Amino acid sequence: MKDSTGTYAWRLLLAALAVVAVLAIAACGDDNKDSSGDAASTDDTSTAAADETPKKIGLLTTGTQNDKNWGEAFTIGAKAAADASGAKLTVVDNLNEPPQYAQQGASLGQEGYDMVLMALGTIQEVQLKLAKQFPDTLWCGYGIAPDNAPENTCFVDALQEQAAFLGGVAAGLATKTNVIGAVNGFEFPQLTRQPEAYALGARCVNPDVTFVQKYINSWTDAALGKAAAKGLISQKADVLLAPLTTATNGLIAAARESDGVWVMPEYFDSNDTAKEVILTSVLFDLQTLAEDVYTKGLNGDLKPGEMLPYTLAELPDGGVAPFYEDEAVLGADGVAKVDEIKQKIIDGDIKVPSTDEIGTVGTGSKIDPASIGC
Repeated sequence: MKDSTGTYAWRLLLAALAVVAVLAIAACGDDNKDSSGDAASTDDTSTAAADETPKKIGLLTTGTQNDKNWGEAFTIGAKAAADASGAKLTVVDNLNEPPQYAQQGASLGQEGYDMVLMALGTIQEVQLKLAKQFPDTLWCGYGIAPDNAPENTCFVDALQEQAAFLGGVAAGLATKTNVIGAVNGFEFPQLTRQPEAYALGARCVNPDVTFVQKYINSWTDAALGKAAAKGLISQKADVLLAPLTTATNGLIAAARESDGVWVMPEYFDSNDTAKEVILTSVLFDLQTLAEDVYTKGLNGDLKPGEMLPYTLAELPDGGVAPFYEDEAVLGADGVAKVDEIKQKIIDGDIKVPSTDEIGTVGTGSKIDPASIGC
Protein backbone atom coordinates (compact mmCIF):
# COMPACT_ATOMS: atom_id res chain seq x y z
CA MET A 1 0.00 0.00 0.00
CA LYS A 2 1.40 3.43 -1.14
CA ASP A 3 1.77 6.51 0.97
CA SER A 4 -1.23 8.83 0.37
CA THR A 5 1.03 11.92 0.29
CA GLY A 6 3.15 10.42 -2.54
CA THR A 7 0.09 9.56 -4.59
CA TYR A 8 -1.19 13.13 -4.27
CA ALA A 9 2.17 14.58 -5.39
CA TRP A 10 2.21 12.29 -8.42
CA ARG A 11 -1.23 13.54 -9.47
CA LEU A 12 -0.13 17.17 -9.17
CA LEU A 13 2.82 16.46 -11.46
CA LEU A 14 0.56 14.94 -14.15
CA ALA A 15 -1.81 17.93 -13.99
CA ALA A 16 1.08 20.37 -14.37
CA LEU A 17 2.36 18.54 -17.44
CA ALA A 18 -1.12 18.68 -19.00
CA VAL A 19 -1.31 22.46 -18.51
CA VAL A 20 2.09 22.91 -20.18
CA ALA A 21 0.92 20.88 -23.20
CA VAL A 22 -2.25 22.94 -23.58
CA LEU A 23 -0.30 26.20 -23.45
CA ALA A 24 2.13 24.94 -26.07
CA ILE A 25 -0.71 24.03 -28.43
CA ALA A 26 -2.35 27.41 -27.89
CA ALA A 27 0.92 29.19 -28.63
CA CYS A 28 1.22 27.34 -31.95
CA GLY A 29 -2.33 28.43 -32.84
CA ASP A 30 -1.41 32.14 -32.59
CA ASP A 31 0.90 32.04 -35.66
CA ASN A 32 -1.77 33.69 -37.90
CA LYS A 33 -2.45 36.69 -35.66
CA ASP A 34 -0.76 40.02 -35.81
CA SER A 35 0.39 42.12 -32.91
CA SER A 36 -3.07 43.37 -32.18
CA GLY A 37 -4.39 39.85 -31.81
CA ASP A 38 -6.39 40.01 -35.07
CA ALA A 39 -6.03 37.42 -37.78
CA ALA A 40 -3.31 38.38 -40.28
CA SER A 41 -4.10 38.59 -44.00
CA THR A 42 -3.30 35.24 -45.58
CA ASP A 43 -4.26 33.23 -48.64
CA ASP A 44 -5.78 30.43 -46.59
CA THR A 45 -9.00 28.62 -47.47
CA SER A 46 -11.22 30.95 -45.44
CA THR A 47 -10.07 33.96 -47.48
CA ALA A 48 -10.47 32.05 -50.72
CA ALA A 49 -14.00 31.12 -49.75
CA ALA A 50 -14.81 34.78 -49.11
CA ASP A 51 -13.42 35.71 -52.53
CA GLU A 52 -15.64 33.10 -54.14
CA THR A 53 -18.84 34.54 -52.69
CA PRO A 54 -20.95 35.31 -55.77
CA LYS A 55 -21.88 38.87 -56.46
CA LYS A 56 -25.56 39.77 -56.41
CA ILE A 57 -27.22 41.57 -59.30
CA GLY A 58 -30.82 42.67 -59.66
CA LEU A 59 -33.15 43.56 -62.55
CA LEU A 60 -36.25 45.66 -61.99
CA THR A 61 -38.40 45.87 -65.11
CA THR A 62 -41.77 46.58 -66.57
CA GLY A 63 -43.32 43.72 -68.51
CA THR A 64 -42.65 40.12 -67.55
CA GLN A 65 -39.82 37.65 -67.92
CA ASN A 66 -41.60 35.81 -70.73
CA ASP A 67 -43.58 38.54 -72.51
CA LYS A 68 -41.66 38.34 -75.81
CA ASN A 69 -41.12 42.03 -75.29
CA TRP A 70 -39.15 44.54 -73.20
CA GLY A 71 -39.13 42.56 -69.96
CA GLU A 72 -38.03 39.29 -71.52
CA ALA A 73 -35.30 40.99 -73.58
CA PHE A 74 -33.69 42.51 -70.48
CA THR A 75 -34.11 39.25 -68.57
CA ILE A 76 -32.30 37.26 -71.27
CA GLY A 77 -29.35 39.65 -71.19
CA ALA A 78 -29.20 39.71 -67.39
CA LYS A 79 -29.25 35.90 -67.21
CA ALA A 80 -26.47 35.64 -69.78
CA ALA A 81 -24.26 37.95 -67.73
CA ALA A 82 -25.08 36.12 -64.50
CA ASP A 83 -24.32 32.72 -66.05
CA ALA A 84 -20.99 33.92 -67.43
CA SER A 85 -19.87 35.55 -64.17
CA GLY A 86 -21.40 33.24 -61.59
CA ALA A 87 -23.37 36.13 -60.09
CA LYS A 88 -26.66 35.61 -58.30
CA LEU A 89 -29.49 37.25 -60.25
CA THR A 90 -32.84 38.43 -58.90
CA VAL A 91 -35.47 39.62 -61.38
CA VAL A 92 -38.51 41.57 -60.20
CA ASP A 93 -40.88 42.14 -63.11
CA ASN A 94 -44.28 43.70 -63.81
CA LEU A 95 -43.23 47.01 -62.24
CA ASN A 96 -44.91 49.98 -63.87
CA GLU A 97 -45.00 52.83 -61.34
CA PRO A 98 -42.14 54.72 -59.61
CA PRO A 99 -43.22 53.70 -56.06
CA GLN A 100 -42.91 50.04 -57.07
CA TYR A 101 -39.34 50.60 -58.22
CA ALA A 102 -38.55 52.52 -55.04
CA GLN A 103 -39.86 49.71 -52.82
CA GLN A 104 -38.20 46.85 -54.68
CA GLY A 105 -34.97 48.77 -55.15
CA ALA A 106 -34.73 49.57 -51.44
CA SER A 107 -35.21 45.88 -50.66
CA LEU A 108 -32.27 44.91 -52.88
CA GLY A 109 -30.17 47.77 -51.51
CA GLN A 110 -30.77 46.64 -47.95
CA GLU A 111 -29.68 43.13 -48.92
CA GLY A 112 -26.37 44.47 -50.18
CA TYR A 113 -26.77 43.84 -53.90
CA ASP A 114 -23.71 44.81 -55.92
CA MET A 115 -25.57 46.09 -58.97
CA VAL A 116 -29.19 46.83 -59.88
CA LEU A 117 -30.47 47.74 -63.34
CA MET A 118 -33.81 49.57 -63.42
CA ALA A 119 -35.26 49.00 -66.89
CA LEU A 120 -37.77 51.78 -67.36
CA GLY A 121 -37.21 55.24 -68.76
CA THR A 122 -39.47 57.16 -66.39
CA ILE A 123 -38.01 56.37 -62.96
CA GLN A 124 -34.69 58.23 -62.98
CA GLU A 125 -35.63 60.22 -59.87
CA VAL A 126 -36.11 56.94 -57.99
CA GLN A 127 -32.76 55.66 -59.25
CA LEU A 128 -30.92 58.76 -58.03
CA LYS A 129 -32.54 58.61 -54.58
CA LEU A 130 -31.64 54.94 -54.18
CA ALA A 131 -28.06 55.69 -55.24
CA LYS A 132 -27.72 58.17 -52.38
CA GLN A 133 -29.46 55.86 -49.91
CA PHE A 134 -27.35 52.80 -50.79
CA PRO A 135 -23.89 54.04 -51.86
CA ASP A 136 -22.34 50.55 -51.98
CA THR A 137 -24.68 49.43 -54.77
CA LEU A 138 -24.21 50.36 -58.43
CA TRP A 139 -27.57 51.68 -59.69
CA CYS A 140 -28.01 51.66 -63.45
CA GLY A 141 -31.01 53.14 -65.21
CA TYR A 142 -32.46 53.35 -68.69
CA GLY A 143 -32.23 56.84 -70.13
CA ILE A 144 -30.03 59.90 -70.47
CA ALA A 145 -27.54 60.67 -67.69
CA PRO A 146 -28.31 63.86 -65.74
CA ASP A 147 -25.71 66.45 -64.82
CA ASN A 148 -23.68 65.62 -61.70
CA ALA A 149 -24.88 62.02 -61.50
CA PRO A 150 -23.79 60.14 -58.34
CA GLU A 151 -20.63 58.06 -58.74
CA ASN A 152 -22.48 54.81 -58.03
CA THR A 153 -24.75 55.18 -61.07
CA CYS A 154 -24.70 54.35 -64.74
CA PHE A 155 -27.13 55.03 -67.56
CA VAL A 156 -27.86 52.95 -70.64
CA ASP A 157 -29.77 53.78 -73.78
CA ALA A 158 -30.38 51.79 -76.91
CA LEU A 159 -30.78 54.54 -79.48
CA GLN A 160 -34.23 53.21 -80.33
CA GLU A 161 -34.85 56.00 -82.80
CA GLN A 162 -32.42 54.35 -85.21
CA ALA A 163 -34.25 51.02 -85.40
CA ALA A 164 -37.65 52.77 -85.39
CA PHE A 165 -36.46 54.94 -88.31
CA LEU A 166 -35.63 51.75 -90.20
CA GLY A 167 -39.10 50.41 -89.40
CA GLY A 168 -40.50 53.60 -90.90
CA VAL A 169 -38.49 53.00 -94.06
CA ALA A 170 -40.18 49.60 -94.38
CA ALA A 171 -43.59 51.15 -93.71
CA GLY A 172 -43.04 53.90 -96.29
CA LEU A 173 -42.23 51.28 -98.91
CA ALA A 174 -45.09 48.95 -97.96
CA THR A 175 -48.02 51.35 -97.56
CA LYS A 176 -50.72 51.32 -100.23
CA THR A 177 -52.67 54.25 -98.82
CA ASN A 178 -49.69 56.52 -98.04
CA VAL A 179 -50.97 56.72 -94.45
CA ILE A 180 -49.04 55.00 -91.65
CA GLY A 181 -49.68 55.09 -87.91
CA ALA A 182 -48.52 54.22 -84.42
CA VAL A 183 -50.32 53.26 -81.22
CA ASN A 184 -48.03 54.33 -78.36
CA GLY A 185 -47.87 53.61 -74.64
CA PHE A 186 -46.88 56.73 -72.72
CA GLU A 187 -45.65 60.13 -73.86
CA PHE A 188 -42.07 60.70 -72.68
CA PRO A 189 -38.89 61.36 -74.70
CA GLN A 190 -37.46 57.81 -74.86
CA LEU A 191 -40.83 56.55 -76.13
CA THR A 192 -41.90 59.51 -78.24
CA ARG A 193 -38.68 59.43 -80.27
CA GLN A 194 -39.74 56.04 -81.65
CA PRO A 195 -42.95 56.96 -83.52
CA GLU A 196 -41.39 60.30 -84.51
CA ALA A 197 -38.38 58.53 -86.03
CA TYR A 198 -40.75 56.02 -87.65
CA ALA A 199 -42.63 58.85 -89.38
CA LEU A 200 -39.36 60.43 -90.53
CA GLY A 201 -38.01 57.12 -91.82
CA ALA A 202 -41.12 56.63 -93.93
CA ARG A 203 -40.69 60.07 -95.50
CA CYS A 204 -37.05 59.26 -96.20
CA VAL A 205 -38.24 56.90 -98.96
CA ASN A 206 -41.79 58.11 -99.59
CA PRO A 207 -42.41 61.87 -99.51
CA ASP A 208 -46.17 61.37 -99.89
CA VAL A 209 -46.62 59.60 -96.54
CA THR A 210 -48.93 61.01 -93.86
CA PHE A 211 -48.49 59.94 -90.22
CA VAL A 212 -51.23 59.51 -87.59
CA GLN A 213 -50.79 58.29 -84.00
CA LYS A 214 -52.49 57.71 -80.67
CA TYR A 215 -51.18 57.47 -77.09
CA ILE A 216 -53.18 55.09 -74.86
CA ASN A 217 -51.30 55.57 -71.54
CA SER A 218 -50.90 51.84 -71.08
CA TRP A 219 -48.35 49.22 -72.07
CA THR A 220 -50.61 46.25 -71.58
CA ASP A 221 -54.28 47.07 -72.24
CA ALA A 222 -55.12 45.17 -75.43
CA ALA A 223 -58.66 46.58 -75.54
CA LEU A 224 -57.33 50.14 -75.58
CA GLY A 225 -54.78 49.12 -78.19
CA LYS A 226 -57.43 47.65 -80.42
CA ALA A 227 -59.72 50.68 -80.14
CA ALA A 228 -56.85 53.05 -80.94
CA ALA A 229 -55.80 50.92 -83.91
CA LYS A 230 -59.37 50.90 -85.23
CA GLY A 231 -59.39 54.68 -85.03
CA LEU A 232 -56.17 54.96 -87.05
CA ILE A 233 -57.36 52.40 -89.58
CA SER A 234 -60.48 54.51 -90.09
CA GLN A 235 -58.08 57.28 -91.15
CA LYS A 236 -56.67 54.87 -93.78
CA ALA A 237 -53.51 53.93 -91.88
CA ASP A 238 -52.38 50.55 -93.20
CA VAL A 239 -49.03 50.01 -91.40
CA LEU A 240 -49.07 50.41 -87.61
CA LEU A 241 -46.07 50.62 -85.30
CA ALA A 242 -46.62 49.23 -81.78
CA PRO A 243 -44.33 50.81 -79.10
CA LEU A 244 -46.16 48.74 -76.47
CA THR A 245 -45.85 45.47 -74.58
CA THR A 246 -48.84 43.09 -74.50
CA ALA A 247 -51.22 45.80 -75.75
CA THR A 248 -49.76 44.95 -79.17
CA ASN A 249 -52.24 42.06 -79.21
CA GLY A 250 -55.02 44.63 -79.63
CA LEU A 251 -53.41 46.01 -82.79
CA ILE A 252 -53.06 42.50 -84.16
CA ALA A 253 -56.75 41.84 -83.48
CA ALA A 254 -57.73 45.07 -85.23
CA ALA A 255 -55.56 44.25 -88.25
CA ARG A 256 -57.09 40.80 -88.52
CA GLU A 257 -60.52 42.39 -88.75
CA SER A 258 -59.42 44.78 -91.50
CA ASP A 259 -58.19 44.34 -95.06
CA GLY A 260 -54.62 45.10 -96.01
CA VAL A 261 -53.44 46.35 -92.61
CA TRP A 262 -50.00 45.49 -91.26
CA VAL A 263 -48.68 45.63 -87.69
CA MET A 264 -45.05 46.19 -86.69
CA PRO A 265 -44.37 44.96 -83.11
CA GLU A 266 -41.16 45.78 -81.24
CA TYR A 267 -38.40 43.99 -79.30
CA PHE A 268 -38.73 40.41 -80.65
CA ASP A 269 -39.21 38.86 -84.06
CA SER A 270 -42.96 38.27 -83.77
CA ASN A 271 -43.64 36.84 -87.22
CA ASP A 272 -44.87 33.50 -85.88
CA THR A 273 -47.40 35.27 -83.65
CA ALA A 274 -49.57 36.44 -86.54
CA LYS A 275 -47.92 35.90 -89.91
CA GLU A 276 -50.93 37.17 -91.79
CA VAL A 277 -50.74 40.70 -90.37
CA ILE A 278 -47.15 41.19 -89.12
CA LEU A 279 -44.99 42.79 -91.79
CA THR A 280 -41.77 42.80 -89.74
CA SER A 281 -40.67 43.67 -86.18
CA VAL A 282 -38.55 46.55 -84.93
CA LEU A 283 -35.63 45.14 -82.93
CA PHE A 284 -33.50 47.04 -80.42
CA ASP A 285 -31.35 44.07 -79.30
CA LEU A 286 -31.85 44.91 -75.63
CA GLN A 287 -30.52 41.44 -74.84
CA THR A 288 -27.01 42.43 -75.94
CA LEU A 289 -27.31 45.81 -74.20
CA ALA A 290 -28.30 44.26 -70.87
CA GLU A 291 -25.63 41.57 -70.97
CA ASP A 292 -22.96 44.12 -71.83
CA VAL A 293 -23.79 46.64 -69.10
CA TYR A 294 -24.00 43.94 -66.39
CA THR A 295 -20.68 42.47 -67.53
CA LYS A 296 -19.00 45.87 -67.45
CA GLY A 297 -20.48 46.64 -64.05
CA LEU A 298 -19.40 43.32 -62.54
CA ASN A 299 -15.89 43.73 -63.95
CA GLY A 300 -15.52 47.27 -62.66
CA ASP A 301 -15.29 48.65 -66.19
CA LEU A 302 -17.81 51.47 -65.78
CA LYS A 303 -16.81 55.05 -65.06
CA PRO A 304 -18.70 56.84 -62.25
CA GLY A 305 -22.02 58.11 -63.58
CA GLU A 306 -21.21 56.78 -67.06
CA MET A 307 -23.66 57.12 -69.94
CA LEU A 308 -23.65 54.19 -72.38
CA PRO A 309 -25.46 54.87 -75.68
CA TYR A 310 -25.85 51.77 -77.85
CA THR A 311 -26.22 52.35 -81.59
CA LEU A 312 -27.15 49.97 -84.39
CA ALA A 313 -23.42 49.51 -84.93
CA GLU A 314 -23.05 48.14 -81.40
CA LEU A 315 -26.20 46.03 -81.30
CA PRO A 316 -25.77 43.28 -83.92
CA ASP A 317 -29.41 42.18 -83.91
CA GLY A 318 -30.88 45.69 -83.95
CA GLY A 319 -32.92 47.02 -86.89
CA VAL A 320 -35.86 45.14 -88.38
CA ALA A 321 -36.59 41.42 -88.53
CA PRO A 322 -36.72 39.52 -91.84
CA PHE A 323 -39.86 39.96 -93.94
CA TYR A 324 -40.19 36.21 -94.55
CA GLU A 325 -43.23 35.46 -96.71
CA ASP A 326 -44.04 39.18 -96.92
CA GLU A 327 -40.95 40.23 -98.91
CA ALA A 328 -43.20 40.67 -101.95
CA VAL A 329 -45.00 43.52 -100.15
CA LEU A 330 -41.85 45.63 -100.50
CA GLY A 331 -40.41 43.84 -103.51
CA ALA A 332 -36.76 42.88 -103.93
CA ASP A 333 -35.74 46.49 -104.49
CA GLY A 334 -37.59 47.58 -101.34
CA VAL A 335 -35.94 44.94 -99.16
CA ALA A 336 -32.54 45.93 -100.56
CA LYS A 337 -33.38 49.58 -99.80
CA VAL A 338 -34.02 48.78 -96.14
CA ASP A 339 -30.64 47.05 -95.91
CA GLU A 340 -28.94 49.94 -97.70
CA ILE A 341 -30.37 52.54 -95.33
CA LYS A 342 -29.42 50.49 -92.27
CA GLN A 343 -25.81 50.51 -93.45
CA LYS A 344 -25.99 54.24 -94.08
CA ILE A 345 -27.18 54.78 -90.51
CA ILE A 346 -24.32 52.64 -89.18
CA ASP A 347 -21.80 54.49 -91.37
CA GLY A 348 -23.17 57.88 -90.35
CA ASP A 349 -24.28 58.85 -93.86
CA ILE A 350 -27.85 59.15 -92.56
CA LYS A 351 -27.99 60.86 -89.18
CA VAL A 352 -31.18 59.92 -87.38
CA PRO A 353 -32.11 62.83 -85.06
CA SER A 354 -31.44 62.36 -81.35
CA THR A 355 -33.91 62.15 -78.50
CA ASP A 356 -33.40 65.87 -77.84
CA GLU A 357 -34.57 66.61 -81.37
CA ILE A 358 -37.50 64.19 -81.71
CA GLY A 359 -38.48 63.51 -78.11
CA THR A 360 -41.71 65.50 -78.27
CA VAL A 361 -44.85 64.79 -80.25
CA GLY A 362 -44.89 66.09 -83.82
CA THR A 363 -41.18 66.83 -84.16
CA GLY A 364 -40.40 64.03 -86.60
CA SER A 365 -42.88 65.35 -89.15
CA LYS A 366 -41.20 68.78 -89.14
CA ILE A 367 -37.75 67.59 -90.18
CA ASP A 368 -36.73 67.59 -93.84
CA PRO A 369 -35.45 64.08 -94.68
CA ALA A 370 -32.88 65.56 -97.05
CA SER A 371 -31.32 67.42 -94.11
CA ILE A 372 -30.32 64.13 -92.45
CA GLY A 373 -28.90 62.44 -95.53
CA CYS A 374 -31.91 60.80 -97.18
